[in-house]
Amino acid sequence: MRGNIVFSLLCVFFLTCLLPAQSNNPVSVPLDNPVYEFLDRMETLGILPNLLDGAKPLTRREIAHWLQLIDRQRSRLTTIDQQWLDNFLLDFRLEIHRQTRYAEIPSGKKWYSPFVSLKNFRHSLKIYLKRRQPEEEYHSFAWEDSTTSFYADLIEDFTLDVQKHRNRSANMQTMYVRGTFTDNFGFAARFSQVTLLGNKAFRHQDPLLKGTFYQDAGDKTYFDRSGAELALHLPYFDIRFAQQFVRWGLGESGQLILSDYADHYPYIHLSKRWGRIRFQFLHGKLLAEASTDSLAGRPYVPDKWVVGHRISFTPASWAGLAFTETYIYGNRYADWAYLIPFNLYRATEHYLRDRDNKTITLDAEIRPAKGWKIYGTFFIDEFKKGKLFTNWYGNKHAFQLGIIKEDLPGFPNFHLCLEYVAIMPWVYTISTTLIAMSTISCLWVTGLVPIRRCGMCTCARTGIIVCVPAFGGSNGNTEKITLMKILVATFFWDTVFC
Repeated sequence: MRGNIVFSLLCVFFLTCLLPAQSNNPVSVPLDNPVYEFLDRMETLGILPNLLDGAKPLTRREIAHWLQLIDRQRSRLTTIDQQWLDNFLLDFRLEIHRQTRYAEIPSGKKWYSPFVSLKNFRHSLKIYLKRRQPEEEYHSFAWEDSTTSFYADLIEDFTLDVQKHRNRSANMQTMYVRGTFTDNFGFAARFSQVTLLGNKAFRHQDPLLKGTFYQDAGDKTYFDRSGAELALHLPYFDIRFAQQFVRWGLGESGQLILSDYADHYPYIHLSKRWGRIRFQFLHGKLLAEASTDSLAGRPYVPDKWVVGHRISFTPASWAGLAFTETYIYGNRYADWAYLIPFNLYRATEHYLRDRDNKTITLDAEIRPAKGWKIYGTFFIDEFKKGKLFTNWYGNKHAFQLGIIKEDLPGFPNFHLCLEYVAIMPWVYTISTTLIAMSTISCLWVTGLVPIRRCGMCTCARTGIIVCVPAFGGSNGNTEKITLMKILVATFFWDTVFC
């Protein structure tokens, strides 16, 4: 009887949370979406306050909120920024103006696709060739009604890398779908199939692989990748159950905490913001290396988990600070102590008999003047207070320092970034491979090659990134922009001290 009462109360709770009140779409925005660059630029220029966006991806609901704040200050934007803003406002139309329908859906219908008839295909091709400005992103299929939505996109990507005496190319077909069941309960899924061509050793180094399973057939390499997400916005917090790429930390060349350098993994994520404070929790399942033991004649893969929480706050609109704990543990089921988001994991790991790989990170960013941003990260991988500032091998740390400048006098939409990263000996390494900071033996940090070669070395990376604007039409209405900024030069110097 008691169990039935509890179950009924839980059903009432979730049904109440799912009742649509306003557009609170919690589905996340993929990391390769250019809206992230746009928001970061607006933050650096002082048009937005500190976003507390050190953990990505962000939700469509949150990004729509920031876009509306920018729109209220559009007089401060350059012509190119205004064009990009208008495009993004249409891309996030559903979250901003729930009653405004997708422009291509005919009156009296709920869906549209350019592939269902020759008439629709000609119409869509004509619109595409006109390159209207502004315009919403194209969809292979779109379905909308008062509370639910569904979008499907077919995406074709082709890359070519040419170096002296070797080359490689990648052809990737992707099906991406997303939608909402109600205004605050949504989903997304992405499936990709990839073919790599070229020099065998070189194509095996393609960053698209990310350590995943692949198959070679002659001069080709094949692999596939699938990810999905269920996301729910509640009055108390946002919850996400997903398998997708994540980034925790600052930086343009990579993140010291969690990056998308390695393959994605399934995880559960909780997030809550109270004004100037934001709390995030992640617990994910990693793929460990196969054990030497066997199970029914097949390799045995032990359990491996990552858990982390991050609290960030903005003491002023021009500054942000964050504290992060991330832990790797394995060879056991998900530990209940790590499933409690607000536990102090350093003490929790001691309670669990000090057998896990623990890290602590402090990062900060400030905006001292309009168009300037300074950021830094201090990453600690194991330490003893009594051994600080000594050569003891157990004090392992890394640090990052970067400066960003947006716009120069007479050069609007100019972007310059200077970044330095140093990773001391033995960082990210541990005697037990099972709890190393990797998934499928691929480190998820900045991707500095020397780290994988030798843990005894100090690895440093110095980088310069220069971008200029991608110009639109002279009056802002005649030409569709295809790039937010054009990469002019990227220089990285990797240095190893052994």
